[in-house]
Amino acid sequence: MKKFKILLSLSVLFSLFLTPAMVSAAVYVTGADMGTGKYYVYDGNSFTDDTTDANSMATADVLWPAMGNSTIYFGSNSKFEQIYFKISSTEKSSAWASSIGNNFEYYNGAGWQNLDVYNYTGAFVGTGVHTLNFVSPVDWATYDPADDGSNMYFARWSCDVNCFNMMEATVFDQISLHSVTEGGPQMSNPSPAPEFSTYALIVTLGIAGASVLKKAGSFGRTQA
Repeated sequence: MKKFKILLSLSVLFSLFLTPAMVSAAVYVTGADMGTGKYYVYDGNSFTDDTTDANSMATADVLWPAMGNSTIYFGSNSKFEQIYFKISSTEKSSAWASSIGNNFEYYNGAGWQNLDVYNYTGAFVGTGVHTLNFVSPVDWATYDPADDGSNMYFARWSCDVNCFNMMEATVFDQISLHSVTEGGPQMSNPSPAPEFSTYALIVTLGIAGASVLKKAGSFGRTQA
């Protein structure tokens, strides 16, 4: 009986700490700070909602267009500036990846407008986490493309033949987003750190050492 009471007390204690929010807390792709509000694939005739798989940590479950000339929609209740992809298999070349930022659009309340997207990680060359970055448009407006009541901020990607071919080799595990930050996302390659040669280091240390010795000599003469 005593042991039962102890177990009961422990269960009550854990229930106080494990709130519903903690139990159901989502895990995003590394670097992202929110899940995908809506993820649609439009084949020209109908929308397929694969939001659950896009947010899931399971592998190889995210739907990709089964044909060229399809459109992929990324939606959120708040504006975002980065799309994070986690992939577990790919064979694409850097030459193809250089044009991946083309054919992106956002909705401004009157229609779809061009969205300049920077392929920050060379997606989708190599497995792991890849990001597509863009500056969140000032005139970005909410929209309900699938007419299902999901009125959100959407960015869409018109998937051409090259995009479709990616399905043959690329396996998508999860898609997450990053909210708008002050200063915006990285839209170019990071500047390389300035090189500091060994010779320059020796010269700098020599000058600093000479200066110290000079001051020490002056101080000694003053005290004599």
